[in-house]
Amino acid sequence: MPSLKQLEHFLALAENGNMTKLSEERFISQTALSNSIARLEAELGVKLFDRVGRNIVLNEYGKAFLQYVGPAINSLAMGQQVLESMRTKASMNVSVAIASSTLWGALIGSFLSQNPECSILQRECRIDNINGLLPKLDVDLIIAGSVDFDTPFLESVKFISDPVRLYVPIGHRLANRKTIKLIEAKDENFIFQPKHAGFSKFSNMLCKKAGFTPKIVAECDYTLRRELLRHGAGVVLASDTVLRANFFDNCVPILIEDEFAVRDMSCFWLKNRPLSPAAIKFRDFVVDYYSQDSNAGYLA
Repeated sequence: MPSLKQLEHFLALAENGNMTKLSEERFISQTALSNSIARLEAELGVKLFDRVGRNIVLNEYGKAFLQYVGPAINSLAMGQQVLESMRTKASMNVSVAIASSTLWGALIGSFLSQNPECSILQRECRIDNINGLLPKLDVDLIIAGSVDFDTPFLESVKFISDPVRLYVPIGHRLANRKTIKLIEAKDENFIFQPKHAGFSKFSNMLCKKAGFTPKIVAECDYTLRRELLRHGAGVVLASDTVLRANFFDNCVPILIEDEFAVRDMSCFWLKNRPLSPAAIKFRDFVVDYYSQDSNAGYLA
């Protein structure tokens, strides 16, 4: 049976591809590293690497083996972490990539009040950055739109389907409307989130489905969007996550009638990385929290 150290050396060499550089990074002699790989190959009965110039690359056996080594090492590390947490009874941290803590404060506050042994560590949720880091993302959970990711590295559970509304300033020509077709707003100035935000891409998709290209006069965070909206600089598309947080107060939310104007939200996590007890607890809490009408309800 291969040792854990041999598997770690195999994984590191598969990622690095250079024996000299890896030996320097790991503070291990090239001879010891080479012997470790040789013993692993002898255990398995096949060669795992081929030499191409100065580099060492995985062959077909190595590529097949790699699919199982990474998840196995991650599982062992997670098991050690869980046992250590149980042994010390330390507080359990959950790292969550979430777009705006302002909008999710009620959810996170409720979780922490009911689970005082846990801690929430917010990470930046830039969809482009997260996609670029997969499958090595250093975060337990991601809260984002269900269509924000299309990757085999993630598993997910949908926890809510949010209607989308058009927010207009008080006194706006549409302010007396309860509902609207999005195409009716095609001539408005739109205030969008920054391009890297998942909802920005989603908003562009909504406008495209409605049959127009939005005139975007500003791309900014929620706080500045709220101020620009209040001062009549344009209109804003936002899901009912914003409505529940009462973030765009002193503005008028108009329900968009189009059937495609729904924002599904999901919890994502890496498929081959087992979740810690705290992460499982938070994920399940999110799903349960929004299954209750008192929390997930919205104004019609």
